[in-house]
Amino acid sequence: LHTLFPYTTLFRSLRALPHAAFLSLARDTYLGLLGCIEVVDIHARVLVELTSEARDEERVRKARRRAAEDEDAAPNDSSLMVPNSGEAPSRPSLTLSTSSLDSKGSNEDSTLASDITDVVHATAELANLRFSKVIGVRTDVHSNLSLAEFVEIFDASWAFVLQCEVVCQRMIVGLRGVMVGQSKMFLQTYHQKRITEAAKVVENEQWSAADVPHSTQIIVNLILQSAVSDPPEFLLGKRRRTTNGAVEEAFVAATPTKQLDIEGREYFSVPAGLACVEVLADYLKVVMNCPLLTTDAMSKVVEYMKVRSSLPTYRWRL
Repeated sequence: LHTLFPYTTLFRSLRALPHAAFLSLARDTYLGLLGCIEVVDIHARVLVELTSEARDEERVRKARRRAAEDEDAAPNDSSLMVPNSGEAPSRPSLTLSTSSLDSKGSNEDSTLASDITDVVHATAELANLRFSKVIGVRTDVHSNLSLAEFVEIFDASWAFVLQCEVVCQRMIVGLRGVMVGQSKMFLQTYHQKRITEAAKVVENEQWSAADVPHSTQIIVNLILQSAVSDPPEFLLGKRRRTTNGAVEEAFVAATPTKQLDIEGREYFSVPAGLACVEVLADYLKVVMNCPLLTTDAMSKVVEYMKVRSSLPTYRWRL
């Protein structure tokens, strides 16, 4: 128990870190670990190259030495020469010996290269495994982050995993598995919050027509646009191709309207219906910013719509 106490204190400290502080810590750690892995890879490549060159030089020296020994051992009596032959006598034993040396050296080079590649992979795998334990401590914290915050830590971790796999040319499971698990837990928490909010909104609904904010109309347009492309307004982090200022200005540039326009058709709506539109946009953001959650997110959307359809709703159509 005494030996475990320092680790327990460390875990508590990691859980208590604000998201921004932990994100900075993670990025710095990933940068340092990746640098170490790349150094190991460079040394491994240099070692293989130097060993291969040394073997080649040794093979050349042995071949020359054998050739010199055979020439010294060859008889000088002309009576032993083949008459009327203009060709030099062949030395099959030298050729066979050189081929055998080449084959043996090639096998040794291949074995060494394989062993050193295993060392690089083991180094990268250990780095991923060690930090997966660190980031695993914050699983509950990450499941309650906002989507933008979760995308930040997920992208940083996923980029590190992919860079490690590029270096060692193999899949690395440790940190990858932890991030996949955290993303699924995040989606479950994210979904449960939306279900709870939907129930509260419907419970307090007065079922009277409400004005449609311009931001909601833009969201509807973006949802329709997402059928053929990824709207920049739904993208987060590095995926975003427009400035925040331009997006925010687009959402507040006009006054509310009485009806919601959907592909040229106008509808009256209640506050619960407008809230549903925003929730659907949130799920689309999850899909666009965390593509590996696409299947899970779609099942959550279906579940959300089933919950919505089980509640009494009214729609006015112009």
